[in-house]
Amino acid sequence: MSLIALILLLAGAGLLLGRLHAWNSHRLRRSRAGLLTSFSRLGSCHNLSFTSQEILADRILGFDGLNKKLLVLEKRAGHYDWFTINMEDVESCTVMSVYHWDKVSERTQKRLDERVSKIALVFCFKKEARPIELPFYTSETNELCELRMLEAKARGWESFLTKLLTHNQTGRA
Repeated sequence: MSLIALILLLAGAGLLLGRLHAWNSHRLRRSRAGLLTSFSRLGSCHNLSFTSQEILADRILGFDGLNKKLLVLEKRAGHYDWFTINMEDVESCTVMSVYHWDKVSERTQKRLDERVSKIALVFCFKKEARPIELPFYTSETNELCELRMLEAKARGWESFLTKLLTHNQTGRA
C-alpha cells in the first residue's frame, strides 16, 4: 500500500511541477510580448528606425543608425523605464565583467565562470562624469549556461559601437 501511495505522490508532484513550468513559460511569453510592444511604440513615438536590436531577459536595446541613438527599454518592478543614449555624446563603450569572491580559499576551487556576477556594456560620456551600465548577464536573472552567449552578444555590441565611435572621431578631425 505504501508503494502505491508513494507512486501516486510522485506522479502528483510531477504533474504539479509540469503545470508550474507551463504557467511560468506562459507568463514569461506575455511579459516579453508586452516589452516588445512597448519598445516598438516608443521607437515610433521618437521617430527611431532600428538597424540593430537585442532582446535580453528584462530589457531591449535598439540602435538607430541614422540618428546614432540607442534606445533602452527596461522592465523594473512591473513597469517600464526607458532612456536613449546619443552616441555623439559617448566617449567609450566597453564590456565590464564583475566577479564575486566568497572566501580566499575558494578562488582556486571553482571555475571563473561560476564567479561572474555581472557582464555589462559600459558607456562613458564626454561631458558626464557618471557612466551608464547596461547589464547583459546578471547571476540573479540569468542561468550560468547563458553566460558565454550573453558575453559574446555584449562583445559584439562593444565592437559595433566602438567602430561607430572611432568613425565619428576621425570624421571630425
